[in-house]
Amino acid sequence: MNWNRIEENWQESLPFILARWPDMDEEVLEEMEGDEAGFLAYLAETEGLDEEEAEEELGDFLENFDAREIEGELEESEDDE
Repeated sequence: MNWNRIEENWQESLPFILARWPDMDEEVLEEMEGDEAGFLAYLAETEGLDEEEAEEELGDFLENFDAREIEGELEESEDDE
């Protein structure tokens, strides 16, 4: 999974993001509208990470997001639109 897919489906991706990082504020995320640089900065701030650690966290999330997508969770959400 790459970030473009997340960005294109930002609202549908938020529950997955919040499940992974529950300390994030949903309103702050909504305002980002899928901005990857903004997300990485917010991730680093929220989790107390440096830039490299935040990038690794995001990479791990995107790898796991692939599995959820294969299970159809994101597609089901898109079908509800």
